[in-house]
Amino acid sequence: MKKSTGLTVGFLLSVMMSSAAIAENKDETLCTHLQQTGALSVAACSDPSLKMAALHYIQARYALEAQDSAKNHTAVAKQLAENDAILRHDCALPPVNPTAAPLSEQEKTCYIDVRQRQTTALSHSLREPYTQEITRSIALHTALQQKLIDGGYLYRSPPIADGIYDHDTRNAIKKWQAAYGDDKTGVITNDEIPHLQKLGLITFGTERANRRSDVSFISFPQPLVSSGKGPALTRIFQMDMLEIDRGYLERITGPAKYIGERSDKLTTLTYMVDDCEVTAYAAGDTIKGYNLHVTPNCTIPLGGNTSDNHPILSLADMTLGEFNTIFQGNNQPIGLCFAGACGNSIDASMGIVSYGAHYNDEVNFSATAANQDMDNDKAIAAEEQWTAAMIGPDDSDAKRDYVEEGKFNCDGKYDEAGIRAMKNVPIQYFFFGRMEPDISLELNAPPSPACTK
Repeated sequence: MKKSTGLTVGFLLSVMMSSAAIAENKDETLCTHLQQTGALSVAACSDPSLKMAALHYIQARYALEAQDSAKNHTAVAKQLAENDAILRHDCALPPVNPTAAPLSEQEKTCYIDVRQRQTTALSHSLREPYTQEITRSIALHTALQQKLIDGGYLYRSPPIADGIYDHDTRNAIKKWQAAYGDDKTGVITNDEIPHLQKLGLITFGTERANRRSDVSFISFPQPLVSSGKGPALTRIFQMDMLEIDRGYLERITGPAKYIGERSDKLTTLTYMVDDCEVTAYAAGDTIKGYNLHVTPNCTIPLGGNTSDNHPILSLADMTLGEFNTIFQGNNQPIGLCFAGACGNSIDASMGIVSYGAHYNDEVNFSATAANQDMDNDKAIAAEEQWTAAMIGPDDSDAKRDYVEEGKFNCDGKYDEAGIRAMKNVPIQYFFFGRMEPDISLELNAPPSPACTK
């Protein structure tokens, strides 16, 4: 992690001048928020240059409060009050009220100059990672905050970011960090930005083929299924491809390469689609779910349709931690055959299961990784880290039995440790369907009764 240098007035000025104008609806949201921070900000909200100066100052203020509130809240509050008094005195600002006259050009120039100097002074009191945060542009501040809103971590009415990292935003960052497996600091580090930027895949109220499929935490970009166009993988991994007849599926895939029977009476049908391995799970001739073996060449896009503003992401570029933050259902990390519990017959696997609710047709999702397929050591290291958290340094028989005798954290006691361990593990298998997405699906092993919901 790189250290950030101290801010200068020149840097702040360049950031202000380079920041794009906030759209009208964001103006309204920002002004409403500024009005909640004090009368001086009410005056600033009437002018774009004053508004930008006030916004930078308030960002630094909230960063300092977040950093020092636990031990030095009184001193911070005193410093902020003194800053306001200095601003009023040095600029000879008149009393501010709803009927007050706009500031003169001289008063505006003074306001900007004093607020810049005060922002710089506040920033010099910040430590890592807050110094990383305060040096970002307003545009990036706002974009990251909008990701938290779009991802369902931050509630705003209207759902529009304003660039102010208040207490609600800090709590939203902590919720996202907990879901991804990072420390709940409430401040976004430079290393976390790429992962947060992958949020924003929410889709509500989508209607497809007379079936309601308003999955609140994911959407698949729709190919032209009805016309038979688009990549075959993308055509298969659609919500309206569930509950279809096997014959209809095989018009796209061709005949199955392998056919097997599971202990739960489901038939596994393995197809090679564009040289990619896809497994369908059928009850009789009705398809209940799909599983994709993910590789750089065998992936599907996730995100919105091409007509919306949501990003289109490749499943092959996502980690298990990112999956956990995007699929906001009833999520659970799960592991199979940890600590050699299954002997040499089955390799250890881990993943995130997102159990669907009634409002999304009870469609379940999972992303998993199996150690025997790894080209690197990330999955093995994650297994060891999570196992160590469950067993502990004493490696007691009781704790080892907890891991080895079929529980594998199915009671959720070590969920946070599991998410933290696997947050950077690449996804190797992706499943969705109306059936139990037990991690053993990926290995065609009998489902673990301890994990049955």
